[in-house]
Amino acid sequence: MSLPGNGIFVVKGEMSILMTAMRRGSRWSSHSYQDDDIDSLMKSFQDLKEVLNKLDDLRLVEPNTFLSPFLEVIKSDETTGPVTSLALSAVNKFLCYGIIDPTHTSIPHTIHNIADAVTHARFVGTDQTSDGVVLIRILQVLRTLTLAPEGAMLTNESLCEIMLSCFRICFETRLNELLRKTAEQYLKDMVQLVFMRLPQFSDDLRATAIKHLKMRPGAMDQTRTKRKNRQSFRKKEKEIEDVQSPVLSKPQQSLRPAPLSTTPMTPGNNIVDMQGSISQNTPQNPITDGGDINSPSSFPSSDQNDAQTECNVEINIQSSSPTNENCEDKVENAENVEQVPVIVEPTADVEPELEPKTNDKMDTISTVSTTTVKSEEVTLDGYSSLESGEYINQRGIRFTPQLQEESVILVPYGLACVRELFRFLISLCNPLDKQNTDIMIHLGLTLLTVAFEVGADSIGKYNTLLALVKDDLCRNLFSLLNTERLSVFAADLQVSFLMFESLRTHLKYQMESYLNKLMEIIVSDSVKVTYEHKEIALDSLLQLWRIPGFVSELYLNYDCDMYCTNLYEELTKLLAKNAFSATTGVYHTHLLSLDALLAVIEGIEVHCHNGKVENRPYNGSTETSNVGNDAVATINSFIEKSSGRVKLSKNVLSKEELAARKTIKKWLPQGTEYFNHKPKKGVQFLQEHGVLKPELDIHEIALFLRENPALDKKMIGEYISNRNNLNILEAFVKTFDFVDVRIDEALRAFLEAFRLPGEAPTIALILEHFAEHWHKSNGEPFADVDSAFTLAYAIIMLNVDQHNQNAKKQTIPMSASAFKKNLSGVNGGNDFDEDMLDEIYNTIKNDEIVMPAEQTGLVRENYLWKVLLRKGQSKEGVYLHVTGGTYDSELFQLIYGPIV
Repeated sequence: MSLPGNGIFVVKGEMSILMTAMRRGSRWSSHSYQDDDIDSLMKSFQDLKEVLNKLDDLRLVEPNTFLSPFLEVIKSDETTGPVTSLALSAVNKFLCYGIIDPTHTSIPHTIHNIADAVTHARFVGTDQTSDGVVLIRILQVLRTLTLAPEGAMLTNESLCEIMLSCFRICFETRLNELLRKTAEQYLKDMVQLVFMRLPQFSDDLRATAIKHLKMRPGAMDQTRTKRKNRQSFRKKEKEIEDVQSPVLSKPQQSLRPAPLSTTPMTPGNNIVDMQGSISQNTPQNPITDGGDINSPSSFPSSDQNDAQTECNVEINIQSSSPTNENCEDKVENAENVEQVPVIVEPTADVEPELEPKTNDKMDTISTVSTTTVKSEEVTLDGYSSLESGEYINQRGIRFTPQLQEESVILVPYGLACVRELFRFLISLCNPLDKQNTDIMIHLGLTLLTVAFEVGADSIGKYNTLLALVKDDLCRNLFSLLNTERLSVFAADLQVSFLMFESLRTHLKYQMESYLNKLMEIIVSDSVKVTYEHKEIALDSLLQLWRIPGFVSELYLNYDCDMYCTNLYEELTKLLAKNAFSATTGVYHTHLLSLDALLAVIEGIEVHCHNGKVENRPYNGSTETSNVGNDAVATINSFIEKSSGRVKLSKNVLSKEELAARKTIKKWLPQGTEYFNHKPKKGVQFLQEHGVLKPELDIHEIALFLRENPALDKKMIGEYISNRNNLNILEAFVKTFDFVDVRIDEALRAFLEAFRLPGEAPTIALILEHFAEHWHKSNGEPFADVDSAFTLAYAIIMLNVDQHNQNAKKQTIPMSASAFKKNLSGVNGGNDFDEDMLDEIYNTIKNDEIVMPAEQTGLVRENYLWKVLLRKGQSKEGVYLHVTGGTYDSELFQLIYGPIV
């Protein structure tokens, strides 16, 4: 957008409107004093007017020069809501009209200053309706700033603060629904823009780039007791004047009591602060501690979460009555007088600038200063010269040049901000977090839906984002499948569908877990699973089945995988059973199940039809044929481009190989059952039926023991500890990767794979092989293998000593000093590193080594999820893509029986 030629008149017009509104208040009453210099805010507009009167083109002035007075009004806690609203409207107009020159060298700092001022907006509250109007204006400016072309210059920190400001309003239930829904809609627009820009960002996340970016939902606690009281706005202005700051500074002058004007300011008692104080009510209780009152909160209070609460909506009400204001004015210049504080709560590890002085240090652009200079050296051209490069004209206006070398470089936001926003949205969807309400969870799911709708294809290209999808997002989505709220359940399934439709290449085992969970919901008889839940689940499953090639991929990746569920076969049986009504009534769930089955048949029919069309000779004219072929080629090219978002896999097994694997797989459950009763018999059965080689292959057996999740951990321990199977034990131990893993952590991972027998000789036998493998994997860090064995055995004994209830009853648990004393001199005659022993002791003391597979609840779930992630990183976790129609004959053989 080109700069309007009358931009300077637009700025003057907004100044005139704002100054008129300010004079209507008692503080700036024109009936009281003719000299507006008594107030810095009013004087800054007067000085800006003098500068603009000498210019014909707004492009000759830096954007910060004409924006600074408006931004100071927005940040001032001494202005009313209507005045702040006018300042916000003016800034919004400047952004919409293109008055801010996007090509100016200072544009990054200009955008940063706008974002900082609006996210730290404060004003004197009047009533709920009027204050709501100001908050909507704030939201409008934030949205316009983010979506405008200049918004691309926002820093990571600024964009995070903008998002958090919108989240505060969304989560403040005492605000009216219109305001909260407006904030939600603006968040959708911002998330849409950020994820649409995702392909423009490079996958380069340095530690320094994300160190300060932390947006946590926290407790939304409004009753935090730890606050940093901020002194009066006007007192800080005096401190700014003492240093040479490159910003619009304001002189410190005291105000005398002023009579009311003919059109007095609307009375109000509250200060509304975007960084924590959002209030519409007058105080009901006496004001103490600097005029701060903690109003009741709709969110729970928890002192434990004070240090972690990041996205707070503080309700801090401060008196701003004429009496208090006048008292403040009278004592403003007195020494050691504590001013009435303006409470500002920091919002995130982004560490927002709490004071204008701190924020101004980042502003290195040329600005206009209204500080009166008492003594200066006047040059021949009528300007006073300063050593710092500043100059002050005869009117007392200081011009500060832009710093070149020392200037702070503001880097536009990039992947670091996207990742932090993505992580924050995922954390909102965690049902295990007690602080996440249903409103927060639903909003998180809604915004994640927008993110996947516009950026699904790009998310998979960034490892940092993909890691969040694989772990936290999938786990939160699967946990939400247990919710009883239909709106949350439906939103959860929609996000899951979008995620698996675009990223299933990276989520093989996550999708298996998801589909198994859907099957449980569809057939569940629990009173918590309503008919509507089943209907929504079936509809989501139908959407998946209509994805081209999806059912073929199910068959290839799961039914033909030795250790995966036969998803296609099981789902087909479930749908066929669910399509049949046990009563005379036919419900929508029956039709959805039938539609899913017919979708497979229709897909097969389309593939067969396409094959006939390709082989059919055409007898039309040559001209028509060429035109038709060109049209078909164009359409096919478009279809391939739009549907070829996923590359087809190479080196896929042939149909014969897959058929052989399917035949072998059907014997696996029975062989596993035999193994769990008698390992030797199970191995023999599997060898006889071709699952294992006829001749014993120790590496094959070791992988079978590691990869088969249905094996009994106790039977595995008995089998590998048998002295007749020492070669298998050695091969089994070598399947673990212990490189750069501390010995206690390696031992924990090792003991999760099987149950350690209780006999001391057997334990020693297993630990000898473990110690040898770990010692070699880590470059032999100890004197010898015996030292590693001794330390591993000591860790086992420490675990029993700290957590075994019988041992605790007999003796007092071992201390860290006793643990180190027992290991004194066993490292080839020397001692182990004490810091390492302390870390091992504390880890074992705080986290018991257990057999997670035999636990229940969260411990078992965490272990199974960790196993799932580990399997996904192995070669078996590769998800294969094939074209539709490749396995139509196999699919039909499995589906025609249940359908008929």
